[in-house]
Amino acid sequence: PKNFKYELAQLDSIELVIMESFPIKINLEIKGNFSDGCTSIDQIIQDRADNTFLVKITTKREADAFCTQVIVPFSQTIPLEVMGLPAGTYAVDANGLVETFSLAVDNNN
Repeated sequence: PKNFKYELAQLDSIELVIMESFPIKINLEIKGNFSDGCTSIDQIIQDRADNTFLVKITTKREADAFCTQVIVPFSQTIPLEVMGLPAGTYAVDANGLVETFSLAVDNNN
């Protein structure tokens, strides 16, 4: 059986992209780097505590694989679960990088 090594993804930047729609849709755009050619995104876990979205992005690689030792940039778009949120200001914490957004009105149909 293969052995895998799991880590938090190394993110360089996060950006919130708010769609001009109603109800509002918001995407979290993440950019970062894998430390070698064998690493890939493993899981994206989205949780919310009060007004903070907690987004955890983990990576995995085969523990004993021979890999190209190059930095491999990656980017990913993650739709935030904002349907039904009441008006207010929210924070998005993705692996320690934080951005905020505000909803002027309740985000309902």
